[in-house]
Amino acid sequence: MKPFTHKEIRMFGCMTVFAIGLLGAAWSWFAFTAMPAVNIPIVALPKPNAYDFVVQAAKAQVSTSGDLEKTLGIASSPRVPFEQRLPIYRTHQPQVNAWLKQNERAFQLLRQGFAYAYREPPQKGTPPPSHYAGVRDFARSLAAESEARAARGDWKGATRSALDGLHLGYDIPRGAPLIGTLVGYAVQAYGRRSLQELLPHLDAATCRSAAREIEKLRAGRVPFSEVLQQEKWIVAANILGMMKSGAAQSLAFQISGYNAATKKPHFRLATRRRVMREFLAYMDALSASAKQPYSTASTPLPPVDFLTGDLEPVFTRARWNDARAETGASLVMTALALRAYQLEKGAFPEKLTQLVPNYLQAVPADAFGAGEGLRYKKQGSTYVLWSVGPDTVDDGGKAIENPAKTATTGRFLVSDKSKGDFVFGVNR
Repeated sequence: MKPFTHKEIRMFGCMTVFAIGLLGAAWSWFAFTAMPAVNIPIVALPKPNAYDFVVQAAKAQVSTSGDLEKTLGIASSPRVPFEQRLPIYRTHQPQVNAWLKQNERAFQLLRQGFAYAYREPPQKGTPPPSHYAGVRDFARSLAAESEARAARGDWKGATRSALDGLHLGYDIPRGAPLIGTLVGYAVQAYGRRSLQELLPHLDAATCRSAAREIEKLRAGRVPFSEVLQQEKWIVAANILGMMKSGAAQSLAFQISGYNAATKKPHFRLATRRRVMREFLAYMDALSASAKQPYSTASTPLPPVDFLTGDLEPVFTRARWNDARAETGASLVMTALALRAYQLEKGAFPEKLTQLVPNYLQAVPADAFGAGEGLRYKKQGSTYVLWSVGPDTVDDGGKAIENPAKTATTGRFLVSDKSKGDFVFGVNR
């Protein structure tokens, strides 16, 4: 066999290098553009689904609570105190009755839906579902219905309206993205505020029944760890859709991101699969952290990529919103039980444990704490009831306060950076 010449050897070598380079380029292109393999769970929707009734009720609303306030000449910002609003409702009873009649069908639809399980259908696309604004408006209308009933002296009916608002707020997070869950927390706040305002007017039986109903709602709530799992799959589905449609070519690979640890830009190369894998792992870590007590949980840092690099503050604040909503519910529930006890026994208890089991199944845990219950101390003929608040430090019932603001502009409003205790009847 004739040996290869030097020229032939060089040519063969060049062809080999070219072939290897071509194969390498092909492999690299496949690696960077290959779609992630993600099995998104399919959750069966209940039939009938209370979600459908809620959406229909929001659409059936003819006139909002804002429309009613304009008719009655009540300023919505700053909000007129409850005890001053009731005489206005009484003076304008015909207009109030007309407003209730206009929205009668909407209220009926909502309450029909309460007989069924609630689950929001899978979200399609990145814009939030449009029904949230209508649902939030409807929650305000439930608060207005509560005031209308209170103005007639129907304190039990007013309590029913407030509890229905709270029920709606606890339903909304089921199957919803994070933004829907935050709307649910806002809806709960309307119901809690109504119950707090009604409290001095309620009899023992109504207080006891309301406390037990809130306790049941809280027992069936969607834990924040599950909210994060819902968000994980919703976002993952949207990312996959973007990749498949070609709408986000930058997701094929990336050369830059944001390092949450160093707070500086970070440069690297990552595939679609890696971006998805790290995102799913991050959401799982957040979910695991959310199962830990608020005061001891550590927040995992997001992966170094442009997709999740700036999500940490969003999820951290959402965890605070969850704790704030649960604290508010725990406080108003316990206050209802305390009033029932006081009306039946003639005085408030020395300890919250005296409410168990006749008024509550258990003393509620402090959502801002490390597993301990709400704090309480009897003071003469009244009491102080509090949570340690977002700073997780027990200040003995010293309320959170921002002296730079007035009572009507948020002086006692709780924020994620507040110092002091979250005190019932003072903070909100």
